[in-house]
Amino acid sequence: MKRLFARLGRVAVWTLTLLLPSAAQAQVDRPTVPKHQDPVVQAVQDHIDRLCEAHDARLAKIDGPETLSREIAQARARFLALLGLDLDAPRRPPAVTLAGVLDFPEYRVEKVVVEAMPGVPIPCNLYVPKSGPVRKPTLLSPHGHSGRDRPVYQNAYQRFAKAGFLVLAKDGWGKQERRGTGHGEAGGQLALTGTELLAWSCSTTSAAWTTC
Repeated sequence: MKRLFARLGRVAVWTLTLLLPSAAQAQVDRPTVPKHQDPVVQAVQDHIDRLCEAHDARLAKIDGPETLSREIAQARARFLALLGLDLDAPRRPPAVTLAGVLDFPEYRVEKVVVEAMPGVPIPCNLYVPKSGPVRKPTLLSPHGHSGRDRPVYQNAYQRFAKAGFLVLAKDGWGKQERRGTGHGEAGGQLALTGTELLAWSCSTTSAAWTTC
């Protein structure tokens, strides 16, 4: 089994090596984004453009498994830094309020409110399998521009739970029970402070809660 996973990993690396340069070229050919009248919003757009250009330049330099592995490691480190998450450091669970439980034959759904940061409550559904090891593989599952109540998401949560995964399905900014928070220009301006809405939604405490 270990040999099979090793082979699959090598295939995946070579596949990405072949595909990423063409993907980077496609990004280079993207249409020009119109200028925004609000200088603050335009400054955020300019910052995002610079990040995209630097990202495309890095992908264009990938020429083999070694450079791809290095880029993946660096991207992982940058993502964890954005979340303020050190996987090697002791982690303390956040404040969690249990609002109710739905019981099903193969799993249960816990309705919880996780305080990702002080004053940042996030309504979530936690899908907990009834079988398998005590420490379960965990998925933090964000939704798209609709909400976690959509059948396509519910189907995925349930199937993962039946397969033995612990699934934390959260409400995104401006969606479901968080409709009043918004996730437009006001959220984009957080980039000027060195943080993002994603970091507030998936902070150290949220990640720690599902990995403790």
